[in-house]
Amino acid sequence: IIAKNSLNKGRTANRPINFFTMDGIFGKMNSMKVAARNYYHPMLKAGSVKPLWHMMIFTSVVMYTSNYMAFKGRAVQAGRVEQKA
Repeated sequence: IIAKNSLNKGRTANRPINFFTMDGIFGKMNSMKVAARNYYHPMLKAGSVKPLWHMMIFTSVVMYTSNYMAFKGRAVQAGRVEQKA
C-alpha cells in the first residue's frame, strides 16, 4: 500500500505503509478514529440515542468478558473436567 494522504507525514513520498509497524498501527487507529467521528458526530448533534446504546453494549461486553476471564473461567473449566470424569 502506498501512502499518499495524511498518513504520510514525516515520511518520504510513496513509501509503503507496513501495517505491522507502529506507523501502520497509528495510521490504522487514526483512520478508525476519523471513521467513528464521521459516523457518530451527526447522531450526537441530532440528539440520537444510538451512540448511548453502542457505548452501553461495548461496556457490557468488556465488563462481562473481563469478569469471566478473571474470576469464573478457571472454575467453569474445572467444573467441566470434573463433570466429564
